[in-house]
Amino acid sequence: MDKNASAEVRRLKQEFLEIERSNREERDSLVKAVNVLGTAMAVQSDMAEEWEGLRKQVQAEGPLPLDGIEEGLKRIKDRLREKDGSAEGVFKELETVKERLQEAGRAIRRMILSVADELYPLTGEMKAKALSVEARLNEEAFDAKAAAEEFQDFVKSLGVKIHEDFRFVNSEFISLLNHVKELERTLARDFGGEEYVRKVGYFEMKVNEEVDHIVNSFDLYSTVSEIKLAVVTKIENIKKMVLARKEEEMERLHSAQESILGLQKRMVEAEKIAFEMAKKAEEFHTAAMKDGLTRLYNRKALDLKLANALKGLAQGGSPFAVILFDVNEFKRINDTFGHVAGDKVLQKVAEALNETFRKGDFIARFGGDEFAAIIGGMNEEMARERVSSFRKNLGKRRFTSYKLGDIRVSVSAGIAVAMGEDTAETILNRADKAMYEEKSNR
Repeated sequence: MDKNASAEVRRLKQEFLEIERSNREERDSLVKAVNVLGTAMAVQSDMAEEWEGLRKQVQAEGPLPLDGIEEGLKRIKDRLREKDGSAEGVFKELETVKERLQEAGRAIRRMILSVADELYPLTGEMKAKALSVEARLNEEAFDAKAAAEEFQDFVKSLGVKIHEDFRFVNSEFISLLNHVKELERTLARDFGGEEYVRKVGYFEMKVNEEVDHIVNSFDLYSTVSEIKLAVVTKIENIKKMVLARKEEEMERLHSAQESILGLQKRMVEAEKIAFEMAKKAEEFHTAAMKDGLTRLYNRKALDLKLANALKGLAQGGSPFAVILFDVNEFKRINDTFGHVAGDKVLQKVAEALNETFRKGDFIARFGGDEFAAIIGGMNEEMARERVSSFRKNLGKRRFTSYKLGDIRVSVSAGIAVAMGEDTAETILNRADKAMYEEKSNR
């Protein structure tokens, strides 16, 4: 359980590193934009001070002072508007800076949604918290500081949830173990303990003593009436001892039955908890293997499936084919129509893949705009027929932007049939090479 928690923490750290990498790229782009702005303003010597202040803010170490940068850009823009002549080039650069800031916001939003959808199953409250960060990043003002603080708060909440979930699992397993130990102690105490054996032995001894007295009475007494009285008295004593023993055993049996019934109830509760824990563990496993956007399997699941397929092939199993798909000019689609439209394209490609392949076939999002299928018992000709069917299914779908109209979507594909000496790397490389050969021949 500690290993699972450590794995989740490592994955979360990787997400943070990805965010930092994206922020560095955006900072570099912003520096370039400001330098271009400086070149355009070279003829405006009286505005060198404003530009120099803006450049220092952009190149400073640590988090970008976005409020200061925005204020500096606003001052420069106002000064340019006061001047005669055309400032269209400068305004275009300002718009570029704004677009890059918005792109940084979208990159952070994608990271947040990736955490919310794929890293760990979230409660409704935590999901809402993640989406609230997304909303702040969509605001025109781009309040990155507030969004960063909210994201940090979300990550802390996620850490607390992971810790509480594993603590719950630990405590329930300990509770289940304690129920079993208590049952063992109860049965040993009531039916196998030394005290119980001692009492049974004492009862047998007393009965034997009374029987001996009956036998001895024939020697001690001379008349029938005396012998009868002695025998009757001893028999009454035996009856009393048997009755007392019976009552004691009935009480013990009743107590044991109550203990067993109580333990049965607790065992039923423990079984219910164990079932819920198993269900929750399955949910964690499924969430870790699915892509949040397309609901196909993710790269981690693909690696496991491919390793198992190659192992089966090495042990004499049936051959299989790997098909890689890549959405052509996906960057252009994102840049022209926006990331929301790009996400919709990926979702519809996933729908077409699900429609084309059989229920038992393995389909995954390989990464970015790439998808992969692992199909058992398939040669290259059969794989090409399946790719053709996929393109027909994809062609039935209409891709439209409400603002810019139809989106042209096509997909390149590469096929590799597994061979006995293949590794995961070699078969993926062959499929990737075939895919890019097709893409270059378009």
